[in-house]
Amino acid sequence: MSSIFFLLLLPIIVGGLDYGLGRIAPKAGRAEALQRSLLVTLVVLSIGMVWDSRNATIERLDSPALDIVRNQRLRPIALNLLETDKKVGTNNYLNRYFETELSQINNDLTSIGEGRFELKSGDLNQFMIAAFTSAKNSVLATSYVNPGDWWNNAWGKEYQRLNLDAADRGVHITRIFIYSSDSEIHDMCALMNDQQKHGIEIKVVDRSALGNVSPPDVIIIDDSIAGSMSLSDRRTAGGADFYTTDFSINRLKKDFQSVLYAARDFKGCPTR
Repeated sequence: MSSIFFLLLLPIIVGGLDYGLGRIAPKAGRAEALQRSLLVTLVVLSIGMVWDSRNATIERLDSPALDIVRNQRLRPIALNLLETDKKVGTNNYLNRYFETELSQINNDLTSIGEGRFELKSGDLNQFMIAAFTSAKNSVLATSYVNPGDWWNNAWGKEYQRLNLDAADRGVHITRIFIYSSDSEIHDMCALMNDQQKHGIEIKVVDRSALGNVSPPDVIIIDDSIAGSMSLSDRRTAGGADFYTTDFSINRLKKDFQSVLYAARDFKGCPTR
C-alpha cells in the first residue's frame, strides 16, 4: 500500500469510526457527530501530511547547499558566484567566459579533493611561503634548480629566510644540493654554509653520479604533502605538482632516497 493511499484512507477510516461512535452515544445528534467526524478527519489528514513530508524536509535541511551556507569559508564564495551569475545575465560573451572559469574551478577543486594539484610558477612562491610557515616536524628536499633562477635572486633570499626560521623553531630539514660543476657549488657555498649553521642537514651530489635520468627537484613536508618542481632544459623553475596521498608522498620520498644514497655530507666549498 503506497504512503499516499494510506494517508488518504486513514482519515476516512478514523472519521467514519468517530461518526459511528458518536451516533451510538445517546446525546449525540447526527449533525454534531458529522461535524466532529469531519474535524477529526482534517486533523488526522494534516498530521499525516506533516509526517509524510518530514523526510523531504530533513533532506532539504541536510542538503549540500545548506552546508555551504553554514560554512564560513565557503559562504562568501557561494554568494559571489550567485551575484556574478546575476550580473552576467544573458550576455553570451560573458556567459561563455564565466562557464569556462567555473569549469576550471570545478576541475581544480576535484584535483585538490583527490590529493593532487598543480601550481603555476607565478603561484609557487606564495604557496611555499605558506607551506614552510606551517611546517612542524620535518622537511626533505633536493635542489637541482638553477641557483641563479631560484636561490640567488630576491625570492631566493626570502626562501632562505623561511628555511632558517623553520630550522630555528625545531623543524628538521635535510636538503641535497645537486650540482653540475665545482663553479656551481662554489656559487651556492654561502647559502649552504648559512643553512648548515642553523642546523639544516646539508648534503651535496655531483649530477654525473645520478646517471642519465633527470634528477628530481622534490620537497616533502611533515610526510603530509610532497611536491615535484618542473624544470626546463636550462633548469629554470616552472610550476610544480603537489600531492597529499600516501602513495604519491612515498613515491617522491623514494626519489629523494635515491639521490640521498649517492650524496655526501657538505664539508665546505671547493677552491676555484
